[in-house]
Amino acid sequence: MQSAAGWCEQAADAGVELLVFPEAWNNTGYDTELFESELPSAEDLSWLAPLQQAVDRTGIVVLLNAALSAPSGSKRLTTIVLTTGVDPRPVYDKQHLFPLEVGTFTAAMPEAASLGRTRDRAVGLL
Repeated sequence: MQSAAGWCEQAADAGVELLVFPEAWNNTGYDTELFESELPSAEDLSWLAPLQQAVDRTGIVVLLNAALSAPSGSKRLTTIVLTTGVDPRPVYDKQHLFPLEVGTFTAAMPEAASLGRTRDRAVGLL
């Protein structure tokens, strides 16, 4: 997460207010062997601490997609929102899987949109 924190700092210096990282940024890229291994838990996001600290320093809002193990035990491609002074929280699980992902990840139900607030902004992910 140190590299993500660095990108956050650079983006904030450039005036960016919302930084979005690509899928599976946390640990795998698209390495199918790593997808098959144990993934971080969606219930323990403490590994995001360096990025959360950068968010707290800069005020930037970050959306980061990660390959995670869901509370049900299934594997998901999950988007996490990080914003100042608020613990990171999963807000969206990918609904439409690519062939490479089928068999490893579980797709979310189409109605599994997430609506909420981060700081003073309303957020919706469909």
